This record gives sequence, structure tokens and C-alpha cells, in this order.
Amino acid sequence: MKKLIIATACVAVIGVTAVGIQQFTAFGDEQGSPGGGSDRLSIEEAKERAQDHYPGSVQEIELETDDGKEVYDMEIVGEKYKYELKLDANSGEVVHLDEKERTSSEKANQNDDNDDTEAADDSGAGENGDDKNSGSNSSSGYPVSMDEAIQIALDEVGGTVKEAELDEDDGISYYDFEINTDNGEAEVEVNAQTGEIIVISYDD
Repeated sequence: MKKLIIATACVAVIGVTAVGIQQFTAFGDEQGSPGGGSDRLSIEEAKERAQDHYPGSVQEIELETDDGKEVYDMEIVGEKYKYELKLDANSGEVVHLDEKERTSSEKANQNDDNDDTEAADDSGAGENGDDKNSGSNSSSGYPVSMDEAIQIALDEVGGTVKEAELDEDDGISYYDFEINTDNGEAEVEVNAQTGEIIVISYDD
């Protein structure tokens, strides 16, 4: 009889222990492991964090894996300096920084681009001098900022931006995005002057 009681008590203890382990495991899964996808900064959040410390226009940003960690690799161009940095995609910490002083030719090229942008804005003014482009020039030097262009692209195809870059072709400046969507990886190009979508293409 005593053996039966002892055996029953042992089974009860083992059962409680197993339930406790199961609950602990479930809690751990619910919280998510450090560095998990749910904790990853969005491309917009990564841009904001970087620009808080390194003011300027984000020319390129890409999510990549470096030594097993997800990082945002980006290029920021300010008035005096150009920054190439890597930002931890989960913590927001800058893990690599390369700061270079801009050359006179680079500054001159940007001034030329800004002059072209202002000329385009003037040509879009109405008879009363009202600018048809309601938005003022963004930090990128174009009527449409990268954040606005991202929103335009996501409104069209949905998904998550994997890579963003300001580019130029045949005198037309545009934002080039790689976006992970439900229909596969899409490339979307948005005109930096007008906000119009130039190209949408999906990888086979």
C-alpha cells in the first residue's frame, strides 16, 4: 500500500514538472528569441535612427546578413560628409561606420541637381504662382522623399521593402525598391520628381 502511494506521488510530481516545463517553453516562444524577425526594425525606422545621428539624405539602404546578424547597409549624404554605415536590424545599434568628407566636385554635382529640381518646380507653378507640387523639397533634394516613395510603392504592391536606392537614368531621378510581396520579389521604380510609378516587375 505504501509503495502504491509513493509511486502515485512520484507520478504527480513528474506531471507537474512536465506542465511547468511546457508552460515555460511556450512563454519563451511567445516572447520570441533575441534577434527574431518580429523584433526587426522596418526600413523606415532604420533610416530614422541613422539620420538622427548622421543627418543627410539616404541614397541607398539594403537589408543583408553580416556574420549571421541582420543589418541595414546604408549610404547617407550630408552637406559636408558622406556616411557608409551598418545598423543592427534588431537593436538599431551602429555596428560599422565609414565617414568621408565630400569633395568639391560631389558638392557641385548636388548643387546642379538641386538647380534642376527648382527649375522643374518653377515650371509646374500655376498662373497665380502656386506650386502644383503641394509638397516642398524633401531632404533628398527632390519633391518626393524616399519615405513618400516607399509608401507609394507599398500601396501598389504591398509587402516589405528589402532594398531602397536613389538612382538616375536618362536624366530622370527615381527610387528603386526591392520588395518582398505575397506574389514574390518585386522591383518598383518611383519617379523622384512626380511620385509616379515607372516600373513594376516580379522575379520569375
